[in-house]
Amino acid sequence: MSEITWQPGWILQGDLAGIFILDHSLLDGPDVLGDSFVGGSYTAIPNGLDFTLRRGRSGIRTSVQAGECHQAVLDEDGDYNPQNAASPNIASLLPLRPFRIVGTHLAITYPVYYGFLTDIDHDADPLILTSNFSALDLYEWMGAVYPTIASTGATTTGAAIGKLLDALDFTDPSMRDLDTGSSIPDFSTDGTKTVLEELNLLLQADLGICFVQRDEVVRYMDRASRWNSASATFTFTTSQINELRPSIGVRNLVNRQTVTRTGGVAQTYTDTASVQQYGFRDGQPITTTYLNNDTEALDLATFLVALQSSPRPLSRSLTLNNLDDPTIVQQLTIEVGDHCAVPVDADGATIQASVEQIQHSTSEGGTILTTTILLSEKTLTFFTLDVSLLDGSDVLAY
Repeated sequence: MSEITWQPGWILQGDLAGIFILDHSLLDGPDVLGDSFVGGSYTAIPNGLDFTLRRGRSGIRTSVQAGECHQAVLDEDGDYNPQNAASPNIASLLPLRPFRIVGTHLAITYPVYYGFLTDIDHDADPLILTSNFSALDLYEWMGAVYPTIASTGATTTGAAIGKLLDALDFTDPSMRDLDTGSSIPDFSTDGTKTVLEELNLLLQADLGICFVQRDEVVRYMDRASRWNSASATFTFTTSQINELRPSIGVRNLVNRQTVTRTGGVAQTYTDTASVQQYGFRDGQPITTTYLNNDTEALDLATFLVALQSSPRPLSRSLTLNNLDDPTIVQQLTIEVGDHCAVPVDADGATIQASVEQIQHSTSEGGTILTTTILLSEKTLTFFTLDVSLLDGSDVLAY
């Protein structure tokens, strides 16, 4: 097995020309959030110790959280102590510098995390002498900007998300990968909600997912690509999995859902068979402007119940360690939204599942990489002419 060489680093102040910086750049000015980010000049952090990171969300109905990373650095000379005036880096020990971690394995370099420094602290205890870097990805910026966007008229969810990214000056086309998504009657914002709040309102009606990839590209997957992938990107085996925790529960069981289009009539769908077995389990009512008519409201309610009318775990937890080269490649390349074939018992039975969250942690100075993946079971297949059975389990997408 070949080892992974880790390369944490951050962009120094002198390398930030053209990159949008809060409290420094002008809105609608020439600086662009993300421009030259991935290809920028990074200064490596020597003596990097272990790191942890987390990206994604905890389940299918929860919101994506800012991807976070924490990196420890052996710092006997105080070079990364933000209060050390003699530090050669003192002018650059500032928050919101672009920060990344990449790993090289078998001569191939893989991006693992891209974000922005939020905190730098130094432990001056003579027995410790470490500095600690904390970073958050673009979602941190999304929660700090209140955009005002003029009415677009009829548009799509993907185009509306593009408008939100434009409001962040995250305009580099190479840094976004957005599906078309649902048609919506209009989109505008009045400056009373953050980009993140507006994004979550769009996704509430669309049932897609938007996240920041490990290479800093913003990815929006609409519900069709999210729920109807034809094949698994990754297949795991029982021999490579360190821990798998299948489970079942009722915390996300929903058999009655009400959706109201703003200005329309409330639409409720009930799965009577589920109610007879488990009693009423109501989903949180949804009121949204991002539906064209009441029929779409009923379709959304039906789809949500179809996703949740049977007891299922909030997520399945799968843990991998860098035991061999093929597993290392899977650890370094798996992404939120990927579809996987996952074993559920010692006999090799598998389920189809989607990645909701990825956590990485290193130990022993980076020689051990532990990856924990939260998965949601793929429970629906969209109805396909000449394939699906009438009155079968496949569902029509709304």
